[in-house]
Amino acid sequence: MEEQTVYSLRHEVNPVFTTAQSCVRVMAGLGDEDSGLLVDRLDFDANKNSTATTDEVDLLNKVKSIPGFAETIEARFECSNKLIENLGYRFVLDIPCGYTSRGLKLARKDIRYYGCDLPAVIDAVKPAAKGIIGGSGSISYHEVDATNYDSIRRCLDDVRGGLLITTEGLLMYMTQSELEEIFVNMKRLLTEFGGVWITTDNMIISSQQAIMAASMGEEAYKEAVCNLPDPPPPLNLFLDVDKAPEFIDRMGFELERVSIGEYMPDELLTLKDLPEDKKREVKKAMGVMEFWMMKVKPDSVSGSYTRRATNFSADCKRENDRLLFRLSGRIDTITSPDLLSVYREADDKSIRTVRMDMKDVSYISSAGLRVLMIMLGDHPDNVKLDNVNEDIMEILRTTGFDSILFDEE
Repeated sequence: MEEQTVYSLRHEVNPVFTTAQSCVRVMAGLGDEDSGLLVDRLDFDANKNSTATTDEVDLLNKVKSIPGFAETIEARFECSNKLIENLGYRFVLDIPCGYTSRGLKLARKDIRYYGCDLPAVIDAVKPAAKGIIGGSGSISYHEVDATNYDSIRRCLDDVRGGLLITTEGLLMYMTQSELEEIFVNMKRLLTEFGGVWITTDNMIISSQQAIMAASMGEEAYKEAVCNLPDPPPPLNLFLDVDKAPEFIDRMGFELERVSIGEYMPDELLTLKDLPEDKKREVKKAMGVMEFWMMKVKPDSVSGSYTRRATNFSADCKRENDRLLFRLSGRIDTITSPDLLSVYREADDKSIRTVRMDMKDVSYISSAGLRVLMIMLGDHPDNVKLDNVNEDIMEILRTTGFDSILFDEE
């Protein structure tokens, strides 16, 4: 398949344009040298792999212009890097790495960095980083699905000692079932290697609101908030800061909450033009954000795990005006573009119905559900699932797909 087509499929199944680009562009705009080098090499506007629509570009610009957004991005980036260095781990797993310059900075300090993200991101950032830092053995990039343990574990064969895992901009997009898969995977990794998992993912909205109020003033903040859409309801328990500690404990982790203010640089580029009293107010507001640092509880460590099926296959045949699929393995971030490709090659205007035998499917992520939505867009009410096991059915119930993907009895 042509390179452009492969990238387009990956982008369609895993849309990453706005979130992956906005952070590095903000940091480059603030004057971070490594971020600027990456933006130049990535060349988003002219890149042959770009599939950005006008609406997506407009959305990116709107996101970047949200009051408090740039301040939150810079504070998280700088403080996370400082925390990582201070904790002293020599191996860092970053999921999702996006286009961040963190890997360049850590590799220069002889910290082994594993940048992991969706295939569409890795396609672009891997050669860009190599062009800047060369063939450094301290940095590598990998296509992973955070819900797929094997896709992560095979990146880490040279880890010797404790592992620091950082996730920024990941957990807020996960359904509850995906969240639990990720927690199981992180526990397996930290049980094997030792180490810590850090994230600020459930503090982003509250911290940004506090920063907006401090930087804009109370009245201007209230007016700005009135013009912003209401945030969507949380997709999982981790985003509820009141319920999250109990969930973390139940998943076998100890939790330590550390104010980001402890790692705040003396100067932040986003604040350089503010009066000193306003700088103090905004920095105080930034302290609302916390690092949630999680370690595996000693009494929950176990060396025995059930290996889930990770292989994927999609057999497709045509019977008159029907497409019949027999699927097996995991339908996740990595494999969903393959399913979409098989479907696109087989479908034509004469197809009326798509049926999918799910008997041997072990897992389906939001990327897989997005492929089902694409099929439903092509054939409303005529995409049906058969032989769905209880694990997959629970995911479909949670996401509301059960009501549209089964024949009425």
